[in-house]
Amino acid sequence: MKKVIIVFAAWLIANVTLYLFFIESAYKISWGLFFTWLVLSLINLVFMLLTSLLWALMLIVRRDTKLRKRIAKSAFSFVVLVSLMLLQIVASEQFVYLPGDNSMNDIKAVEINGTTQYITVRMTDETNPVILFLAGGPGGSQVQATREHFGLLEEHFTIINWE
Repeated sequence: MKKVIIVFAAWLIANVTLYLFFIESAYKISWGLFFTWLVLSLINLVFMLLTSLLWALMLIVRRDTKLRKRIAKSAFSFVVLVSLMLLQIVASEQFVYLPGDNSMNDIKAVEINGTTQYITVRMTDETNPVILFLAGGPGGSQVQATREHFGLLEEHFTIINWE
């Protein structure tokens, strides 16, 4: 249990540090943490399945309680890793960063055909022509990526990202 508390505390400290000191690029590290948890979860799952198979074979031959304890620890570790992975998804929402309090650069909720849609509008001059960026599918946001990669375009265009 101490190890779980230490891992969770390290995760929490890492995310708070990212939020406080590295907000502009925190999403990169946040998703790196997510994929680390994902890989560790998959490795743990394979280990748990192999250990379970070995334990089942040992039950046929003779009784062995050590493997049963290893399986229980592995299952618990798997649950912890998956929980951290899900927490990382929730935490990463805090890393959406739009610099400045400029009312021209904002996330806006708009109603289209009775449903609420979200767009980000980024510009330096509202008379610039519009580029409408349509993100590539469900399950992720491109707000941070468009802010980071379309910065030079904002000088000459109004960039609208429709999530």
